[in-house]
Amino acid sequence: MDSKKKPLLINFVACFLFIIIYGINIIMINNEENLINFIILDIILGVLYIFLHYRKLGSLKDLYRNIEFIFGLCFFIYSIIGSIIFVLDDYSPRFYYFRINEIGMCKTLSIYISVLSIYGFLCFFLNRIKKIDYDKMIENNIIKLYTKKSINVFFDLLTLFATVANVSKILRYGSSFWSFSTGMKRTILNSGISHYLNLYMVVYSLYIVLKMIKLKEKKSSMKFQIFFTSIYWLVFLTCERRLFVTFFLGAAFILLKQVNKIKFKSIFIFICLIFIFLFSAAIRDNISLRNHSLIDVIYSSSTEFYCTFMISEAYVQNPPELTYGKTYIIDSLEKIVPRGIYSNKSLDLSMRFKEQYNTNVGFAFNPVAEGILNFGDYAPFFVAIIMILITSFAHYMCKKNILYYIIILAFSLDFCRGAFSNLFFDILFCFIIIFIIYNVTMGKKEKYDFDN
Repeated sequence: MDSKKKPLLINFVACFLFIIIYGINIIMINNEENLINFIILDIILGVLYIFLHYRKLGSLKDLYRNIEFIFGLCFFIYSIIGSIIFVLDDYSPRFYYFRINEIGMCKTLSIYISVLSIYGFLCFFLNRIKKIDYDKMIENNIIKLYTKKSINVFFDLLTLFATVANVSKILRYGSSFWSFSTGMKRTILNSGISHYLNLYMVVYSLYIVLKMIKLKEKKSSMKFQIFFTSIYWLVFLTCERRLFVTFFLGAAFILLKQVNKIKFKSIFIFICLIFIFLFSAAIRDNISLRNHSLIDVIYSSSTEFYCTFMISEAYVQNPPELTYGKTYIIDSLEKIVPRGIYSNKSLDLSMRFKEQYNTNVGFAFNPVAEGILNFGDYAPFFVAIIMILITSFAHYMCKKNILYYIIILAFSLDFCRGAFSNLFFDILFCFIIIFIIYNVTMGKKEKYDFDN
């Protein structure tokens, strides 16, 4: 077949299949099918989604680096796990803050299926799935690493400050720190300006990875940067993993420059690492197969998927008063202003949910719940459009600096487990740090010995 016609044929077939799945989903929800059928349909959708993207891009390396694919894949993962755990629990909820039953779960999963079907259709209809030479873009970015020496020193000192500050918090409590609950550890480590430092460390760490893959010989300054960056993330992982995973996803994108072809062995290792990250949550809560059932271990390892999904289920069962886009626009603008300056700014959506349903924990919000909160029954269309707008913006920013694109891609998981305003602020803050690193200059140039 003509090489020009093949991509068009794949686009046509993909659009047709996504329309078919969307139609089946609508028929099923009107006929009140059981949850198992929706889970099967969602899995079929996920498999088709992955296969069609792979056929269009032609390699696993290009697949991982396609932001449209990554956003949809993360969305699929967050859609399916909560439903599966509910079935494994014999259709019984893990908590009773709000009504949870099979009918509500069917309706909720149906919305997720609609979103991914519409989003997949838009990706192929708009021809967003294309091969792009990201290796060349990374190469151009590395050339920009002739940044000014004094700026490098400033960021190195800031990293040193952030690492020492975190370590000193642990030393203040001595050995008793390790006996504290995960929540207590978070309270100790994640206070004050810690979130800003965490976001800064995501960008700084990616900056260091860029330097590492090209320098022939690691200078003493580079060893300093790697050492303190590693210490920072090791301390961070004692109670958190979210922003480390963000950094991990971004670093994997960069390091793929060194790989000509991804082998299935590498995929297996990558999946194992993901399971280790997930299982670490159960370990932190002292839950293992020795003292709990297998389903308890699975639940504890994937709580954020289950609880995040359940917010959508709560809104399906008890439709909220619609805000018609307020949380996307007003909340995002208010997020930029510190609460110390504007004390009347809106609470985070997860906190509002916590107060509304009197939960004793903060549930991570999600794009489907926010879509329902803003647009009700039309949520699937608006959520899919928002996903397309975010990925399109990433491509636009990619032309300016590949790190902008990497940051948005790396925050794909955060998009699925938080309010839009939080994602907006975190990405904006990271963009500002990237801009400063690459554009604010003073002093003499620092020269590096690059490979040819």
